[in-house]
Amino acid sequence: MALHAREFFAELKLPFADSAVVGDIYYAAPRPGGPLRLRIDFTSTRWANQYDGLRLATVHQDRGDLDVTIPRFAEH
Repeated sequence: MALHAREFFAELKLPFADSAVVGDIYYAAPRPGGPLRLRIDFTSTRWANQYDGLRLATVHQDRGDLDVTIPRFAEH
């Protein structure tokens, strides 16, 4: 069964109260009012609407991406 992004991220039960799903992307503020954000989106395969992992980025509001990792679904 396919999950939509909002359902997928709800199933993960991430601990961030200040969060939102916009389209297929999850955004969260680890500390409300702080400069850091968490962005999670899906990494695509060669085929349309199929994904093989997630892209997790720690983003600073002034400096952009600080750290990025891409865990693949096959690895977990």
